[in-house]
Amino acid sequence: MEKISVQELLRRYAAGQRNLSSIDLQNALLFEATLRDADLSGSDLRSAYLPYARLAQVNFSQADLSQADLSGAQLYQANLAGAKLSRATLLQANLRYADLSQANLAGAVLHCADLRHANLTGADLTGAVVTRALLDGARLAGAQLQRCNFFRSVGVDLSGCQWDDSLVHADGHKGL
Repeated sequence: MEKISVQELLRRYAAGQRNLSSIDLQNALLFEATLRDADLSGSDLRSAYLPYARLAQVNFSQADLSQADLSGAQLYQANLAGAKLSRATLLQANLRYADLSQANLAGAVLHCADLRHANLTGADLTGAVVTRALLDGARLAGAQLQRCNFFRSVGVDLSGCQWDDSLVHADGHKGL
């Protein structure tokens, strides 16, 4: 995995390079960065700081975004299939039509996130905070939802999900 600086990443992107896969950007400061349509698959973005970044249609498949801050990020139609997002912060993130299938979102914070029509099939949302989120049309089949909190979220469909009595439903009640 190639380690590059944020300046080098942005220089390559500005020069038209979109294949930026398998790079090490651990702890990168990318506040309000624009990387639309970039391929960052397999990259290491652990603890990266990406609030308000414009990341529509970015390929983050198999990337490690554990503990990253993606608050307010625009991730419309992003590919996050199989990505590691454990304990990531996605407050008010736009994840409409994003592919989060098989993603690890354990302990992630998705408060007020827009997940309409997102694919969360087989995702691990154990202990995730998905409060006041928009989930109309989101696919959650096969998702792990133990200790997940959906309080005041809209459009939650638990059909085909795996959950137990520790789940907090949209209306605030807990359990099966």
